[in-house]
Amino acid sequence: MTKKTSMSKGFSEHYQKRMVARGMSADGARQVMRGHPVRRASDRIRTRRLRGLTRSLNTLGEDGQIANLDLQSALQRRQQALQLMSNVSKMTHDAAMGVIGNMQ
Repeated sequence: MTKKTSMSKGFSEHYQKRMVARGMSADGARQVMRGHPVRRASDRIRTRRLRGLTRSLNTLGEDGQIANLDLQSALQRRQQALQLMSNVSKMTHDAAMGVIGNMQ
């Protein structure tokens, strides 16, 4: 049995050395070996970056909604202008047809 514990101890030391070699602190490696989850600095940086990107997307979403409202307003003004031109054209046509009808 003593061999088994020494083997597992050697294994855990080896595993700790591998974690340290991959960029984890020695304390972090010990905590992982004890079963405590450890977040690396790179994980914190990724989390911050993800939060920043999420905020940016939300801002873009709000900006997009404002741009959409502006576009709808511009399209409504264009439609009103086209309707006005159509009404003027119809009135001109009706007036010309009235003149032609009076001439006959």
